[in-house]
Amino acid sequence: MIDLHTHILPGIDDGVKSEDEAVAFARVASADGIRTLVATPHCKDGFYVNRRDEVVEHVARLQRRLRDETIDLELLPGAEVHICPDLVTRVRDGRAPTLGDNGRTLLLELSLTQYPVDLENLVFQLKLAGIVPLLAHPERIRYFQEDVRRYEACVRLGAYGQVTTGSILGTFGESSRTLSIELL
Repeated sequence: MIDLHTHILPGIDDGVKSEDEAVAFARVASADGIRTLVATPHCKDGFYVNRRDEVVEHVARLQRRLRDETIDLELLPGAEVHICPDLVTRVRDGRAPTLGDNGRTLLLELSLTQYPVDLENLVFQLKLAGIVPLLAHPERIRYFQEDVRRYEACVRLGAYGQVTTGSILGTFGESSRTLSIELL
């Protein structure tokens, strides 16, 4: 099994705080049958400035520690990249990390509460550039909760969505749970 969205890199966003905590996280993931885990720290101007080269370095460091701890888990770089006007350029020039560092699959983060500006055009521009947008937890985004057709429009343009297990279980409230079930 592959987990595409985790905040396992210690101390660089609102995820795990220490390397020991990251190792414990990895042990649980491995015990649950996860074989590949993509580290996806937040990448948002003014909050979490996690450039691609830095994420790759953090992943390599943690991967070495996991090997030392004999945890059978492949760790790959990525990021949960917040939307911004020059996103296509950031992916092309290597500043914005992509899933598995493949240069073409972008885990795209929207604000949970603020409406995005011209999201459909952004998805279209990403697709034109050969970048596949994967919308992080669309079921938790108020913009989509209020009108699922907005999400459907992004999918028609070539975006994908990634539903969070906690949403299905109700961890993030009834609105997220209801939409996650509808999306599934």
